[in-house]
Amino acid sequence: MLKHKLLFHISNQNFEALLNAYDADLMRLDGDWGNQKDPNEFFDSLVKFEKKFCESQFFHNKNISYSFKKISKKELLKYCQKHIPLLEKVIAILAWGGMRQDHFIRLMTGTKFKSLSKVNNNQEDVRFSKKNWHSIEDILHSLKNSDNFSRKFHYLSMKNLNLNYCGPAYYTKILYFLFRKKDCFIMDQWTSKSMNILLQKKIITLSGNYVSPANDENIYDKFCKFILFMQEKISATGRNISPDETEDLLFSRGGRKALYWRNFIKINYS
Repeated sequence: MLKHKLLFHISNQNFEALLNAYDADLMRLDGDWGNQKDPNEFFDSLVKFEKKFCESQFFHNKNISYSFKKISKKELLKYCQKHIPLLEKVIAILAWGGMRQDHFIRLMTGTKFKSLSKVNNNQEDVRFSKKNWHSIEDILHSLKNSDNFSRKFHYLSMKNLNLNYCGPAYYTKILYFLFRKKDCFIMDQWTSKSMNILLQKKIITLSGNYVSPANDENIYDKFCKFILFMQEKISATGRNISPDETEDLLFSRGGRKALYWRNFIKINYS
C-alpha cells in the first residue's frame, strides 16, 4: 500500500507519460553531469576577487584544490561524506549545480555589484553586507550538530538567511548533499514543474523559471513526500526505482539531446 496515497492525486495521463520516460530514459540518467562548473575555477575566482576587493582575507588564506572538474551526482554524495572542510563541500555543490560565477562570488563574499566585468575593470564599486559565507557556515554547523533532523526546520533555517542569489533550488542542493540520509531532495525548477504537472496543481510557486523563496517549509516537506510517493507509485508498476532515481527521472535532462520527460514538461507546462 502506498504510504501517502491520500495526499496526492496524480493525473493518469501524465503518469503514463512519466512511465514512458522511465522506460526510455532512466538508464541514460545514471551519472548525468548536467550544466556544472569547475569547482577549481570557482575557488580561484573567489580568491582573486577577495584579494582585490574584499575587506577580509578569509578565502585568500585557504588552500583548496579539487581533483575533478566535473563530478557525477553519486560521486558528489560520496565526496560530501568525507571529513573535509564544510567550505570545500559547499563550493563543490554550488559548482555542480551550475551556479553563475558572479552569483557565486556575491553569495560567498557578501558583496553587491551589477556587473562582475565592470567591477574587474574598475568601472563599478563593490558594496558589502553581512550576508556572506560566515552566515551560511554558522547555520550549517548548527544544523549538522543538531541531534534531530527536520526537513521543515532545516529548510526554514536556510530560507531565513535571505541570501542573495541562493534560493530554494540551491539551498535544497546543500541540504540534499549534506543531509542525504534524511530523505530531503532538490527542489529546483524541473522537479517543481514535474510535481505541479503530475498533480495538475501549482503546489510549488515559480517566478519565471526560478523556484520562488515564497515557498515555505510546509511546501518543501510536501515536495519531499511527493518524491517518496512517486517512487512507491512507479515501483508498484513492477519497475525498479529508488527515491534518488525518482528525483533524477523528474529532473530529466535538457539541452540539444533533451530526454522524454524534459520535452514533455516544456510542451505541456504552462
